[in-house]
Amino acid sequence: MNQVYVAVWDGAHYLVVRKRVLNSWWGSNSVVVLSAEAMAAVLAIRNASGGGTEQDWDLVKKLLSGAWRAAGSVAYRGERTLPRTMDALDRALESAERAHPQTDDIAMETLAALQSLFREDARTPPPFSAARTTLRELSIALPPPTRGAPNWAAALILAQRLVAEVGAWSDGLPPALVNQAGQWALPGGGRLNNERKERAARREFEEELGIWLGQGRAACDLRARLFPDGGGSFSLVRFRTTAEELLRMAQEAENNVQASASSPVRPQSCLVTDWEVASIGRVPVANLRNVLGARVEVPGEGTLEVDEALASARPGSQEIDWYREIAALLSPA
Repeated sequence: MNQVYVAVWDGAHYLVVRKRVLNSWWGSNSVVVLSAEAMAAVLAIRNASGGGTEQDWDLVKKLLSGAWRAAGSVAYRGERTLPRTMDALDRALESAERAHPQTDDIAMETLAALQSLFREDARTPPPFSAARTTLRELSIALPPPTRGAPNWAAALILAQRLVAEVGAWSDGLPPALVNQAGQWALPGGGRLNNERKERAARREFEEELGIWLGQGRAACDLRARLFPDGGGSFSLVRFRTTAEELLRMAQEAENNVQASASSPVRPQSCLVTDWEVASIGRVPVANLRNVLGARVEVPGEGTLEVDEALASARPGSQEIDWYREIAALLSPA
């Protein structure tokens, strides 16, 4: 196991997160939904008279960025990698970020990403689903330049249908137990192969909270290896920021992780691709030892579904003893 935990502080307070109990919005699911939504958003701009507004393009860039990061997050789960999907999304995002983005190029790259995604991951969505049929029809409406002219109006209708189909598929997925369910914890997760600790920490923070810890917002001031005598590789990376910026981050993250108006099982922000966090808090340094790893009452606790999930948790998965070591590093007595 190769994990990294992320601590952000201002010298007086730490940012902590409360983990959800159940979740079905993981990177392997969100990449499908976000890619389809990016396709529909680009085609809406292509079909609009006069092109899209600045807000329209901002949404496209956020959707493509979220989809790209979601595709990358699949790799560290040890299930599979999505290299062609990531490459196509990367090209689409690069085109969208240019001073004068070309909708045709972005649409074709996003279509290539969807085609690769459905080939690279046969379970997303399952074979013979309506979404796969719609994607084939969308590919016919947007043929390669050497094979005919695109039908942009038909493509938009098909992309919107694809969004509805993959959204329904995602909403219907059975939720899985979140590790550290209901606990006050730190953001974090698995590191990709050959990924530097600091880079992994920034990526995990963005996947869970929708905030990129750029150099202008926070600077790394601590890297530590946890329990070196134990198995696996566990690391702690800490970033320092100002009190004003920490408060701003907490408020922004709290807004990002709330449920969207369109679906109760996905976050409000398309930049949050792994929805493990239920809420955000700021804890005084001196009180961190009393908070980190502590379970609190969570929404849904006491219902059969949640209680059965907690009862069937892997031994030790809800008792994070190493938080004592983390707290000792971050809040020395």
